[in-house]
Amino acid sequence: MSQKNQENKKKYFERYLAERQEEFEQNYNHEKAWGKLEKRIKRRQTMRIGLYSISTAAAVIVFAIGLNTVFLSKPTEKISKMASAVKTERPLQQEVTLTLGNGQQVNLSATNGNIENGEEIIISNKANQSLTYKNTKQEEGVPPQNNTLHVPRGSEYLLELSDGTKIWMNSDSKLCYPSYFAKDIREVYLEGEAFFDVAEDNKRKFIVHAGVHHVEVLGTSFNVSAYPGQAEHTTLSEGKLKVVTSKSSVILHPNQQATITKETQSITKREVEASRFSSWIKGTYEFKNTSLEEITAQMSRWYDVEFIFNKESLKKKRFTGVIFKQEDLDLSIEVFRKVSNIRFIRSGNTIYIG
Repeated sequence: MSQKNQENKKKYFERYLAERQEEFEQNYNHEKAWGKLEKRIKRRQTMRIGLYSISTAAAVIVFAIGLNTVFLSKPTEKISKMASAVKTERPLQQEVTLTLGNGQQVNLSATNGNIENGEEIIISNKANQSLTYKNTKQEEGVPPQNNTLHVPRGSEYLLELSDGTKIWMNSDSKLCYPSYFAKDIREVYLEGEAFFDVAEDNKRKFIVHAGVHHVEVLGTSFNVSAYPGQAEHTTLSEGKLKVVTSKSSVILHPNQQATITKETQSITKREVEASRFSSWIKGTYEFKNTSLEEITAQMSRWYDVEFIFNKESLKKKRFTGVIFKQEDLDLSIEVFRKVSNIRFIRSGNTIYIG
């Protein structure tokens, strides 16, 4: 890429930031800003300009803290520093592994083509991308093998099961599932987060066990988040599903979310924008009036770093915005620092806040 093109892209980036900052300062409205942000996200996910992406510009300008955002003085200097910091790096990936029913472990990050598992099942893998099961023949009386897919911090993976169900696995997540499903039921076990696009089958329920709850569907699209030590959420995009614990159950319709309290196993249902909770499968983390503690938990898993809060009160600070996952961690940290006056100090893979 020529020096002239580099300079043109940087000038475009700086101009874009300046326009958005002025717009934000003069006419900030929480709800209107979020509406505009959603439109920009959809529009800019497909637009990239060389190494300098429009999505990066969007990432810089959409952060806010409630209604109290204050931009620092000397905006030109600030914008210039941000523009020069733009990179298109992604975190160093660890190995995605598949554990077969016989205990054999396969490094999916370094494997292409078919995987032998001793069954009449074709398992096809595209390294660092996707894993597909195709059931060519079921032997009578031979039970399926249980397989486990482990996706480490800093990685994602697409899994297609033998029935055609597609599952997008988020970072630091694990799924246990059979190599093919029995005739009467389809069951999987999740730890972490995944988005499910379940193949319709009116004769066999699809059940996702996650933490202290499980989800029952016939065919639909939904997101399940069940990381250890965090609240469990199931968010429905399409269709209808049932969320069940040992104490209660609820039916969800599109754009509804169930939050499960682990201690009591009670379920709270609320209206949400479902697309925001599955935005990660499209390369972004969208958040609206979300605590810094929740945001950094997501960033920690994707970038494989640790955030340490020096002040407990900062965990409750709330932000609205979007993080584009392919961009450099340091840029996102710089944005938080600039718009909030909160100190972020990075030491290797640890970021101290406060």
